Amino acid sequence: MRLLLYEQVTLPPPFTAQDLHPCLERIAGDLDHRALVTTVSIGSGTPWRAASQGWKPPADWAPIPDVARLPKDVPPRFPCIAMRVGADQPYPCTRCPDWYGWHWGFHGFADHLAGVFA
Repeated sequence: MRLLLYEQVTLPPPFTAQDLHPCLERIAGDLDHRALVTTVSIGSGTPWRAASQGWKPPADWAPIPDVARLPKDVPPRFPCIAMRVGADQPYPCTRCPDWYGWHWGFHGFADHLAGVFA
């Protein structure tokens, strides 16, 4: 899995950038995710969202929100999961609303990231 981290603000402690890849690898488990490109954008505030972009050619990269340049070494087609998480969310949280009005509960940032990624 290719992991692209865009930190507009620092990840919430004690979670670090070095924790991201092992966390996502653990969630992906035995799934074949060699071609997967995963973007994680960390911004201010508490909003969060994610989108599975499916298989796409590099030319279709521009519409993916909250990300910068595409690496040059991606395959001719790749699946993408794009995530944005606000770093100001206090944990534990019991009522983290999503865009659809559902409320989620997370013990910490790693749990939140796992829920969004899954």
